[in-house]
Amino acid sequence: MVKIDSASFRDPCGFVFSRGQKILRQINPKGQADYTKLMESGLYENLVGKGWLVAHRESDEGLATEDGWLVIEPERIPFISYPYEWCFKQLQDAALLTLDLMTEALEVGLILKDASAYNIQFVGAKPVFIDTLSFQVYEPGQAWPGYRQFCQHFLAPLALASYLEQDLHKLLRIYIDGVPLPVASKLLPRTTWLRPGLATHVHAHARSIQAYEGTASATPRPVAKLSQMGLLGIVDSLRSNIAKMSPAQGKSAWSDYEETRNYSGDDTDVKHQLVRDCLNRIQPKSVWDLGANQCEFSLLAAKNADSVVAWEGDSQCVQRAYEGLNKNSNTRVTPLVADLLNPSPSLGFGNDERKSMLDRGPADLVFVLALVHHLYVTGGVSYERIAAFLARCAKNILVEFIPYSDPQVQRLLSSQTRSLEYDEATFTNAFEAHFDWTHRHEVGDTGRILYEGCRRG
Repeated sequence: MVKIDSASFRDPCGFVFSRGQKILRQINPKGQADYTKLMESGLYENLVGKGWLVAHRESDEGLATEDGWLVIEPERIPFISYPYEWCFKQLQDAALLTLDLMTEALEVGLILKDASAYNIQFVGAKPVFIDTLSFQVYEPGQAWPGYRQFCQHFLAPLALASYLEQDLHKLLRIYIDGVPLPVASKLLPRTTWLRPGLATHVHAHARSIQAYEGTASATPRPVAKLSQMGLLGIVDSLRSNIAKMSPAQGKSAWSDYEETRNYSGDDTDVKHQLVRDCLNRIQPKSVWDLGANQCEFSLLAAKNADSVVAWEGDSQCVQRAYEGLNKNSNTRVTPLVADLLNPSPSLGFGNDERKSMLDRGPADLVFVLALVHHLYVTGGVSYERIAAFLARCAKNILVEFIPYSDPQVQRLLSSQTRSLEYDEATFTNAFEAHFDWTHRHEVGDTGRILYEGCRRG
């Protein structure tokens, strides 16, 4: 059965679809010349060799529609994430990769016709370009068709996150086609007018958009001729500005958690061994680590699983984790930003262009370590609702109960005015509506308990 990907409908040159377990891409006759140029120019081999472009093979699978030309089968991306789930450095690296692709493409007579951040995915901590049909034949004198899109998807959100607040690039969750440049121009401080790159690519660009869109003329806007050297100058200017950016500094609640937690090294070793035992029993291919902090347990899971998604609400933790994983060329652990009290919803046209967090599961195994007490006490979410949420995320869970006597729990409870039933029986009874417990382990002398459970049904 053919199922066309709900996010792949904008490009007349082709689209992504699935047949059974295979992810495929159909190329239509309109994209034939561009694809042929990509393959014959040597650019495909060059980019795949560098790990910048997803590899594919030409498939003998049938066309999804009768008017198609060719079907290719790309290598499967383990987990699809979205720019509003990335930390600053991930968005920055995705931007720089897009510009590098533009430079390489121009050298062989091709150009990127679009510059969507959604064309980048992460395999572990490595950004990879996934839209083979974004390359088109370059016509001398043409402007970059993806210039405005690049500024809205990358430059504007990075500038906001750099000059104002590091999580402002999450505006991409509201503006899924990119932060409008007039909006970004109004929000950025006046001092950014003194930055030549931002003055040109954001502020002046925004005024140009407003001036044109404010006219009632039906005459198409004239497109200025631009030499290849001029086009490369724009790319270099964007690269220089983006490479210099860093996230605005803010207070992080959890970036030092692994250094300040209140149990001993021996107890940590016990917990690590219990996690390894769980992984050996279940042998999961996919793992989600909720509240992953800096991926301590995600890295343990990566020794067993093909794909580990480390969800963490603190952007600074994700940033530090990503930098560490990237330095070690980790291709199995992908750290992402997620507020579990408000996880990514379904977005876009038809409410299914970008999938919700839950729609991209379930994972074979989900870690819920040192997390439930935060959702229950601080978040005000009942154990029953937490368990129901996890049942949608996971086939199996490894969840930690932290006792009433724990200093962290006492600190959280001290700020509450409402009465809470906080005991192990209340915790386990709520989860048993959705999971069958298979193992219970005490974590050394901490009083903490690890429960391993299998989803019912």
